[in-house]
Amino acid sequence: MRHLNKLSEPLLLFILVSSLSTLSAETICDNVCFKGKYCDLQTHTCIACPYGSFMALDGHTKTFCIKWTKMSGPHVTLVKAGSSERDAVWGCEEGFDQRIISAAGEWACMKASTTSTTTHSTTPTTTSTLPIATMRLETTVATGSIQESKTAYIVIGSTIGGVVFLSIIVGVVALTWCIRNRNDRSNNNLLQDSGKPMLKTKGSIAEYVIPNDLQNLFSKVVQVLGLNEFKTLIIFLPDPSKTFNTNCELNSIEDCDFILKAWAQSNPGIKHSLHLINSLQQIGYILPKETNKLDINEVTECLSKAHTLNGAYIQFCYRLFASLGPQHIDLLVSLCLKADYDNRMNGRNPESAFVDTLGKWAFQFPFVWNEQLEWEPLCTVKEELTSMGRKDIVDYFSERAANVYDVMTTFRKIPK
Repeated sequence: MRHLNKLSEPLLLFILVSSLSTLSAETICDNVCFKGKYCDLQTHTCIACPYGSFMALDGHTKTFCIKWTKMSGPHVTLVKAGSSERDAVWGCEEGFDQRIISAAGEWACMKASTTSTTTHSTTPTTTSTLPIATMRLETTVATGSIQESKTAYIVIGSTIGGVVFLSIIVGVVALTWCIRNRNDRSNNNLLQDSGKPMLKTKGSIAEYVIPNDLQNLFSKVVQVLGLNEFKTLIIFLPDPSKTFNTNCELNSIEDCDFILKAWAQSNPGIKHSLHLINSLQQIGYILPKETNKLDINEVTECLSKAHTLNGAYIQFCYRLFASLGPQHIDLLVSLCLKADYDNRMNGRNPESAFVDTLGKWAFQFPFVWNEQLEWEPLCTVKEELTSMGRKDIVDYFSERAANVYDVMTTFRKIPK
């Protein structure tokens, strides 16, 4: 009975910790909400942000409207619950590691490498190793006893057996990997089944022959997003075949083109353009028309115009920074973008960090305008400048943003 009571102490501790973890997790929404929406904690549904709401960056995904309802992504788990005073802390599920996917320090959970010697997972530990060690010490008897000698032999025998068993497992895995790797090299550039096109390779990324219009769309997506945002995009690409590898090494824009081709060939039975559009919307690129009515050429044209609008807006942000001077910080604070700005300031000058922050914030809004032909980000910036008393900028706001308005008038027809 004495041993049973001592064994039950760690068990009770485990139950207590698990209960506390469960209670803490109940304050976090279990739905995933993307740009322009937040999650209601009562209904666990995504609701459109009210006008003038803010967004925040937690290093993995963006949070909108309510700062402490952080949303998780694929294979992300809650480490520490958030509240109105602090942000939630997120980590990766077992078997997945945090991988940096952008220069701003954003990360995603990727499949852990079997050869990796380090891990970046911050998965919460519900049980401590301390109770286990304590239990082992408490169940031993006095030094020199017969039971202790037997226990020592059992422990030594178990340890040796475990080492031998693990050595066998490692040997089998290594042998299997070598055989498979040799077969992969020997089968490279072979024809695939059922008359599928021949596979050519560039490094570890596959290149396939695909329709010209889809290739044009891929090229435009890569041009608009750039390398860092593309790494985020591929996380959201659907993979019904479960054969598309999102953990490829991407070092150049050319690599991005190859990975999209590999995705299309891995999943030949899906509507690639529609799924690509949906994935673009999840990272903030909202197209100006109903996406299910667009053909590939129209999507390509829309992305091209979005790219042009992006360039015009960025130039506006540079001019705005020059006009504001030190007050650019006040504008960021009023827009609840100061934390995002601080993250982007790492190793960069204030001008580029300001432009990047304001640019990323603006493009969470759809590229449409209201009855006064105003795009919502421009309206919001103008209102905040008025509140700051910067009449010198507000009075000439239309002239400063003229290039943006010019692009918007050709971006889509004015809604009736």
